[in-house]
Amino acid sequence: MPQDFEHSVIPDDVIRATEKRFRSMQRKFDSPLKKSQRELLAQNEPSVIQNRLERAGVDPRLAKRASQAGAANRSLDRESMSRATISDTAAFERILNGNDLVDVRFLLKGASRIASVGRINFSGRGFATGFLVGPGVVMTNHHVFGSAAETRGVQIEFGFHELDRDGNLSTPTKFNFDASQLFFADEDLDVAIVAIGSRESGNINLGELPIMRLVPDTGVVITGERLNVVQHPAGEPKQVALRDNTVIAIPDETFLHYRADTKRGSSGSPVFNDEWQLVGLHHSGVPDKDDDGNWLDIFGNVATNATPDHQIAWIANEAIQSSALVELLDDTTFRGSAQRLVDGVLEESDLDDESIVKFDSPGSVSGPKLDDGDLPQRPAANGLVHVAQGGGTVRVTVPVEITFRIGESVDGDLTSHDSDADSVSRLLERFGIDRDYSNRNGFDTDFLGQTLYLPGLSDDQIASAAVNRDPIDGDLPYVLRFHNYSVVMNGLRRLAYFTAVNIDGEKLIRIRSRDDGGKAPWSEDRRIGAHEQTNNDHYRGRDNKLDRGHLVRRLDPGWGAALRDSARGIVDTYHYVNCAPQYDAFNQADDRGNVANGLWLGLENFALDNAEKHDLKISVFTGPVFRDSDPDFRDNGVRIPTQYWKVIAWVDEGDDLQSAAFLLSQKQMLDDDPRIERMGEEAFDFRERDLFQTTIAKIEELTDLDFGPLSDTRDGREAFRKFGAHPLRSLEEIILG
Repeated sequence: MPQDFEHSVIPDDVIRATEKRFRSMQRKFDSPLKKSQRELLAQNEPSVIQNRLERAGVDPRLAKRASQAGAANRSLDRESMSRATISDTAAFERILNGNDLVDVRFLLKGASRIASVGRINFSGRGFATGFLVGPGVVMTNHHVFGSAAETRGVQIEFGFHELDRDGNLSTPTKFNFDASQLFFADEDLDVAIVAIGSRESGNINLGELPIMRLVPDTGVVITGERLNVVQHPAGEPKQVALRDNTVIAIPDETFLHYRADTKRGSSGSPVFNDEWQLVGLHHSGVPDKDDDGNWLDIFGNVATNATPDHQIAWIANEAIQSSALVELLDDTTFRGSAQRLVDGVLEESDLDDESIVKFDSPGSVSGPKLDDGDLPQRPAANGLVHVAQGGGTVRVTVPVEITFRIGESVDGDLTSHDSDADSVSRLLERFGIDRDYSNRNGFDTDFLGQTLYLPGLSDDQIASAAVNRDPIDGDLPYVLRFHNYSVVMNGLRRLAYFTAVNIDGEKLIRIRSRDDGGKAPWSEDRRIGAHEQTNNDHYRGRDNKLDRGHLVRRLDPGWGAALRDSARGIVDTYHYVNCAPQYDAFNQADDRGNVANGLWLGLENFALDNAEKHDLKISVFTGPVFRDSDPDFRDNGVRIPTQYWKVIAWVDEGDDLQSAAFLLSQKQMLDDDPRIERMGEEAFDFRERDLFQTTIAKIEELTDLDFGPLSDTRDGREAFRKFGAHPLRSLEEIILG
């Protein structure tokens, strides 16, 4: 074969490395090319099958049963699995061994993806494929662009000779590249990303193209699964290989191999699973050979130097997994505009319809357009605790959620009104996350009728705060506004210094179902760097007992005059800047009946039911206590706080500002985790595991924050002088001034 390749041809060294990996897997699995899909599925561990089914939207209980039932009962078809019952074995059989029946949504979702796949044109000398992987950023292979200099004079063409529904050819829109803004290439993973520059010709607006999001998780594809590849093979018009590429081997967490037809996919093509999640970057193939080691063409003849690349008989393809690409970019340091563009690439979205998200221009609103509907106004209750969500229960999160009963609900059944939301997940599906953060109102300092500023930071804290790249005029540079709440981030610790939320109990949205939003997707905040916040890498894994604990509980900012306003508040809480590492045990009492955790789960909606004035408006501040002794977890750069605090503020009957402060320890749970080095007692102030009521002065001492006038609001400090921090065994023990 020729050694001097044009850009449309894979270099010899890349092919040799690919072939070596493939042949190794072929020996290990006894020729995966000859195995049926059923046999390939059998190569997966049950836990891998279960995880994949759950990611496809299958009920977790059904996925677990299916994964344990053996390869014969494993299915990857989302619709059939979601309709099946645990005993419906026939439902599994319907979708095994090559059944090509798919839901119509499969085509609709696929059609929405392909617009951002473009043809890379080297002035007619060669061609490749690239796709929009971030706002203004294209991904392709290292062997396409090995250096920034190689992008000069090269263009990417979107809409190249595509046929519309009437059979008419489209006119391509051509963009130049601008490597001065961003260029990065890695030879080992054969990937390159480069910024898009000026538009040379055509009418396509770059901001109207969808963005293909890299999936950071491993396990999004399994052996035996079918893949879809969108490509410009040999520079031809865009083509799609639908479901005819079966995964035959996954040698490690970096590469995957899939069975190919005889025409090799184009370098730089995106590879999708059947949920149209971007699971890989195509980069190379394995050629068929005769007994003498000569490459063969698609006609069975020995290939020569003159044989076009697309006429080589390729027996397998190789892609680099999305998760490996995310890890590579996340571990690489960029500067200036390059870091901002890479942050846009790494911005995470887990929703099915947001694994591809539209790059909206400023001022646009993402998500489907729905008519606003006024929410029913709730009557005043006998106490601030009426901010609870029906059924005589109240819930609180710091950063976790608990529920406790406070008597009968004054509203009766709060789950039947037509304006109520079906579930948290449904709200996310209907409204999505609005990427234009300029329209957020944030924490209202005058919400209670008295000015209540955000806690002040020390000089050292300001130096470590994550700076908002798109600040609102009049705001401090490190304040991140959301709907009805604000966040200030500790960029070094990648967790919030604090969150501050306003809660209007009369206008809270109601969740009809018992959906707790546990499977709802989380997003990174593009206003700060990816290195200044956590992401899914810090929480994923079945052995991980740490949850994404809401600091602002998801329902707290979910209020407003219309359904859309309330929905935006709930959806906004699913940002990584609003979560912190929380042990799942916080959500239940322990085996010995320790209810401290249960009290913590109920604290957030508990709002001083014994106060003389039962105003329905409260403001809540929440955050972690940062210590140098906080343990690291998984060596992922994020240390786990041992304590969390919460301050609740309200105005009493005499229009005086009041507050209550609380602390919770998770030290005992950290000590019980064998993966985490046990901490000494000197690292902690109070008992190993308990909920405490304390003073704001104590929280200021622990956090170095300045709460201003709130420090003087409650005059119960004499009791605390005598007894110190006050452990709570029941809610009745809360001291209310």
